[in-house]
Amino acid sequence: MGSKNELLFFSLMICIIVAFIIGCKKKDSTIIDNIVIELPTINTTEIRDIADIQAVGRGILSSDGGSGLFACGVCWSSDSTNWKFGKSAFGLYNNIIKIEGDFNFTGSITNLLPNSTYFARAYATNMIGTSYGKTISFTTTAPFVAQINFNPTVNYDFIHDQDGKTYRTVAIGNHVWMAENLKAITYNDGISLDRDYDYCWYNNDLNSNDATFGLLYSWGAVSSGKVCPVGWHVPSMEEWGILSDFLGGWEVAGGKLKETGMVHWTSSDSVATNASGFTALPSGVYALNGYSGKSLFNSVDSSGYYWSASSHTERQTGVLITRWGFVGLDFKTESISFMVWPFTPYMAIRCVKD
Repeated sequence: MGSKNELLFFSLMICIIVAFIIGCKKKDSTIIDNIVIELPTINTTEIRDIADIQAVGRGILSSDGGSGLFACGVCWSSDSTNWKFGKSAFGLYNNIIKIEGDFNFTGSITNLLPNSTYFARAYATNMIGTSYGKTISFTTTAPFVAQINFNPTVNYDFIHDQDGKTYRTVAIGNHVWMAENLKAITYNDGISLDRDYDYCWYNNDLNSNDATFGLLYSWGAVSSGKVCPVGWHVPSMEEWGILSDFLGGWEVAGGKLKETGMVHWTSSDSVATNASGFTALPSGVYALNGYSGKSLFNSVDSSGYYWSASSHTERQTGVLITRWGFVGLDFKTESISFMVWPFTPYMAIRCVKD
């Protein structure tokens, strides 16, 4: 009798264990309202723009599984465990997003260590779970070093951005400004900027331009209000005007803002003193060329263009036209120019403290 009870007991325990295992097993599909919902189909296509403390992953989604996506992006790890997840710009609006056909996206990989090996893979999450692309290993480079001639008589402070990069800052009048161009490839809420639409490097040359000249950003990145580190923002045209007035007006402010010497600036007819410590650089622009009809990189070594957060829309002959504001510095003059264009180039950003 005892042996029968023991057999029954062990049989029951086996059934419970099997049921528990089956119940805990990750579902690859489910049926809702007679519709089969599956895990997303995704692949990791490449790891690009590998630098000292960052890289960019690219993924391709060929199916959302039929339920729409809650998030997608790239995750990374130093040992194929303890993955860190970054959301791509595709998930910026926090909606359930449907895709049709193949969808390519990029994802920022940040806060890495130089000369180190990492693993990365694309991921996508829908209502029943998360799918991963293949894992790709990569090795970061030696530390990037900025070649910038700061004013040795100015007392600079330092801040870190959301990617772990360090910047000098300087107080000018009642405002505190970055004394270096922004280099962030994520928003300050951790969502990735899109490598193909939100930013680029001059001539797409990361190695030559990132550390010194920083990135050239689109209006989309500027208008997000989240591209600068927390507690900082892209200056308005009014704030640029206050800076100019404090330095003696637009006619002479440029000379007091520009880095001295001819390492970066073309030989100038005016004297660049960098008296303010701002250390403006000729980082150039990526903009539409009126002759070719194509966007081209130009003006590096001769002009520095910096975004403002200001824009306005006006009606002309029944058509609404939006104009975007920015400032410009040129190697030929000591002045600072306040400009508005009816199209949006890619330009540098200097953040100002809130």
